[in-house]
Amino acid sequence: MKSVARGAAGGGLAVLAVAALSFLGIQMLSIHYLIGEVNQDLHRSIARDLVEHMVVAWEDPDEVPDLHAQLADLMRVNPAVDFYLLDPEGRILSAGNPASVVRREAVSLEPIARLSTDPEARALGDDPREPGVTRPISAAPIRVAGQLRGYLYVVLGSSRYGRVVDMIRTRYALLLGGVVLLALLGVGASAAAWRYATIVRRLRALGARMDAFRRARGEPGAGPRRGPRDELERLEALFGELQERVARQLEALERTDALRRELVAFVSHDLKKSLATVAGLIETLRMPPAPLTPAQREQYLEAAERRLGGLSRLVEQLFALARLEDPHIEPSFEAFSATDLARDVVQQYQVAAGRAGVRLEVAAAPDLPRVWGEIGLVERVLVNLIENALRHTPDGGRVDVGLEPRDGGVALWVRDTGSGIDAADRPHLFRPFYRGHDTAPDGASAGLGLAIARRVVEIHGGTLRVESAPGEGSVFRFELRAAPC
Repeated sequence: MKSVARGAAGGGLAVLAVAALSFLGIQMLSIHYLIGEVNQDLHRSIARDLVEHMVVAWEDPDEVPDLHAQLADLMRVNPAVDFYLLDPEGRILSAGNPASVVRREAVSLEPIARLSTDPEARALGDDPREPGVTRPISAAPIRVAGQLRGYLYVVLGSSRYGRVVDMIRTRYALLLGGVVLLALLGVGASAAAWRYATIVRRLRALGARMDAFRRARGEPGAGPRRGPRDELERLEALFGELQERVARQLEALERTDALRRELVAFVSHDLKKSLATVAGLIETLRMPPAPLTPAQREQYLEAAERRLGGLSRLVEQLFALARLEDPHIEPSFEAFSATDLARDVVQQYQVAAGRAGVRLEVAAAPDLPRVWGEIGLVERVLVNLIENALRHTPDGGRVDVGLEPRDGGVALWVRDTGSGIDAADRPHLFRPFYRGHDTAPDGASAGLGLAIARRVVEIHGGTLRVESAPGEGSVFRFELRAAPC
């Protein structure tokens, strides 16, 4: 961007310089032609008038020096012109300048003939003092007794006059060029300042829009500029942050897409399997009563009920996971007693624990502070952890829910004496829909409980950690902040 700006600035200066030089050249050329036109218009009839008033005795050669003296006197009176006497063939007979200055022996008669035909024409003739140079001229024929004896040839704009004109023209050109250059630079600077202000205004507006977009998304803005950073650097920083954010979102979308495919595959498999099982059980129950005993019918009904309960839990957990992953839904935090909540959840699962032959108890330290969070979400964490512990704890085992003070908050843990977690399963433990190698194939676990528990703990600013070894049970720990006073 800076290279482009420098290139544009350099190109603009080059265009201004070319424009200034072109204007100056055109102006100088116009002045040159203007001076020639003025000279010829002012002195167009000078040769004819002089011939009419001069007495030239062409018959007496002794009069030629007098003619030379008269021409010299005329040049002193009017130094802007050079006077020459020509013979009928255009050879120079006499000049108002010293003979050493005259560098031509003859001049072309063609412009003289043009003036004879059209006295108002503009004619350029040879300058005897500068070979190869033509200047405006005035010429008239000299006739004696009706016969052509020569020409009075006047060069308008002598070399001395030309030097003075060139000097004045140079000064004028320098003055005009300076004025034009300053004017063009002023115009260019004004245009550049206007363009710069326009670009800066648009850059600031774009930066403000990006900041507003970030704030609307719940992200902090870029804040005020620091140090020498200009609008381009600030916009570059905003674009870099936006690029990183887009990259993170693309990664999240890829993970979400992978999760979606896994979800579809898992739900399709479990729904198909569970519905097929329920359909088979119902078909069996609709058979004539003779083949089934009442105990068998009760067994089939319980199996169908378990399958339907598993499907109900699956749907419930899918809704819970979708709610937790929605960034627009914010939990409603409040102060509550973690001890009372833990005791209520444990009380709900006493019957299920007794049926499984597992001892379920709560161990809470006294005088624990009230915690800050959404009580329904924290309850789901305890429910999922207790269900997971009961599912992996054999008959005769125990599950303990503990609470203790920790760094201005409360630490909670759920410990079981079950089979523990295999080392191969541990890295994937909190991944949605993942079920370990020792998971029972009865569809009781959807592989979402621990993923939901971890997400809820993260929403509350904590981390769900696990400690486990095969055959030695597992313990899951997390912490909740104390409620503000």
